[in-house]
Amino acid sequence: MDASSVDTRNDALAEIVVTAQRKAERLQEVPISVNVVSGSQLAARGAGSSIDLVSLVPALQFTTSGGGGTPFLRGVGTTNGDPNVEPSVATYIDGVYIANNYVNVTALGDVERIEVLKGPQGTLFGRNATGGVIQVITRDPTPVPAIEASVGYGNYDRIFGAVYATTAITDRLSGNVSVQASNQREGWGRNVVSGGETYKAKDLSIRGKLLWDLSDDLVVRLAGDYAYVKSGTGDFRLPSGGIGFDGVAFPSNRYDTRGDVLIEGLGEPFVQTEQYGGSLRIDYTTDFGQFVNITAYRESSGVAVADPDMTPIHVQEIKWPVRQHNLSQELQYISPTSWPVSVTAGIYYFDNKAGYANALIGGLALSPNFDQFVTVGFTSSQRSRSLAGYMQGDATILPKTKLTLGIRYTHERDKADVSFLGFPIPTPKIGYDKPTWRMAIDHAFTRDIHAYLSYNRGVKAGGFDLVDFSGVSTGFDPETLDAYEAGIKTELFGNRLRFNAAYFYYKYRDIQLQVLPVGSVSIAQTINAARARIHGFDVDFAFVPFRNFRINGGFAYVDGKYLKFDNLVPSCPISPLIPAPAPGFPNGNPTVRTPKYSANLSASYEIESSVGTFSMTASGSYNGAYSFSPDNRFRQDDYVLMNLSLGWAPLERDFGVTAFVRNVTNARYYSAQVPSSFGPFTSYAAPRTYGVSVRAKFGG
Repeated sequence: MDASSVDTRNDALAEIVVTAQRKAERLQEVPISVNVVSGSQLAARGAGSSIDLVSLVPALQFTTSGGGGTPFLRGVGTTNGDPNVEPSVATYIDGVYIANNYVNVTALGDVERIEVLKGPQGTLFGRNATGGVIQVITRDPTPVPAIEASVGYGNYDRIFGAVYATTAITDRLSGNVSVQASNQREGWGRNVVSGGETYKAKDLSIRGKLLWDLSDDLVVRLAGDYAYVKSGTGDFRLPSGGIGFDGVAFPSNRYDTRGDVLIEGLGEPFVQTEQYGGSLRIDYTTDFGQFVNITAYRESSGVAVADPDMTPIHVQEIKWPVRQHNLSQELQYISPTSWPVSVTAGIYYFDNKAGYANALIGGLALSPNFDQFVTVGFTSSQRSRSLAGYMQGDATILPKTKLTLGIRYTHERDKADVSFLGFPIPTPKIGYDKPTWRMAIDHAFTRDIHAYLSYNRGVKAGGFDLVDFSGVSTGFDPETLDAYEAGIKTELFGNRLRFNAAYFYYKYRDIQLQVLPVGSVSIAQTINAARARIHGFDVDFAFVPFRNFRINGGFAYVDGKYLKFDNLVPSCPISPLIPAPAPGFPNGNPTVRTPKYSANLSASYEIESSVGTFSMTASGSYNGAYSFSPDNRFRQDDYVLMNLSLGWAPLERDFGVTAFVRNVTNARYYSAQVPSSFGPFTSYAAPRTYGVSVRAKFGG
């Protein structure tokens, strides 16, 4: 089911079915705060990747650093972009966990819907889902042959396109394939030293799926995917007006840079990643319930070439080749819905290895002579093995009142292997054995009005700083979040209005934060920094005031504050030539990447005429100010994003043309800002972009 489409009357909201609790349920009956975005909504807004969810989901931030994605939800997320450090907001694609920050920016070419689950999901998902889950559900193959294709052109000489095809292969076997690609051949800025263009990018994403409907009781899905991305978003700079190590101010154009890289003649900084994976899902249904097997393997590699000093004098330069692979195995049981107690139980095994292979570090920082340029080899990796068992059940305890109880127990062990200058760096074995749980009670006042209370605990695994030259890496501990939530879900006025709201209170302990240690050349460290309190509320709604007109929106208020730091936290200098403030305890400061206010609003309208159907979509989002570091020194000001699109299709709708403008007002905001001794590594998000696309559909 298209989770956000209107029903056949086109003047009321359709019922939404989600799998937020690993089984199909009505959205309005799930005692969890969930935002659902359909594939049609994503297409209407021109959303090409998971980063675009920020303008559709209140309290969600999705910044990028060195090509990786770092989602934050209600002020909870991961500041470390190393490949071994898994995100605090977990991403799942068709039930498969995506462990690597470097490759969790997902292409959205064949998506049926996306479910954003807010708050810790420590029972049924479990794996590091401290802040929430972004669950991507792709389309299943259908036996009716169909092809959907689109191609477009935009400013900055960007060409993009997508193809989706599905068909029957045999009476019981169907398959589909989705291909999405783009190539932005003109950069948003230039390197004023070399004259080369910056912020160019190209990508390719391929996903395919086979579905065997072997019998009424047995269904097998075999899926595979491949993705490639190369971009200049790793070409960092200081904020406009910042003074570099060479005493020269950075250009006023926010996309212009001044660095270059001499290591192996690699030229200007860039980030390149490649990933592939496969999964096997078997669903077997009996009178005693449904049995599910999900086996998956994923592998990714890439390279980040960067100039940390961001100037042409080669103080320091790096090449980080990234390697990661993991195997996951999940066995799950779901009891029949007719039973008085509905049970979901399972076992989950995860084996992951990630790190840097044969990294190179060069520059004058490693040599006393200004006419000498040297490089040294560096290799590091972390191996993590985790085994968990879980069970969650719900039962009606009073008329129209349901109780949910769940528990998960996780056993994990982690070991790092690090060598620098040819010498091994000793690392201990670390790990944890911890339970997580969920308790919820919900009451149906009517079929269309539900309320709930819940208490959840989530745990995020610890790990190692794989870029640590101190001589010993002791690792960092797991972080824990306890969440209390009260919510209400309503559908009113004959299913024309859906309005959901939730209040939450978080107790956040042993928070993993990346900071700049005293005496560091440029490399940050992860510490278990503090305790924090985060509370607030969010609302979302969908409204169909009349036929063919739809409004979606949401609002979030999030107040996060560090209560106690156990570590002194050094401040990042605004420039390497200006000393940073003395280290301090940032008690009372706001939690990082936590805008106090955020909101989104969109409206879509279709006009049917004798020459075809015209569709108009306007969307806007507001993000309040927030900080990138716990000392609250480097901040993003509040900003507004606006997107517009206008489409036309003939009455049969097998063909269409859409014109779009994104970031209409050319809003200025950061895609990343990372502390370093050379000043904050800064990159800016996309400027105003526009273009036109043509689509066609055959069959179906």
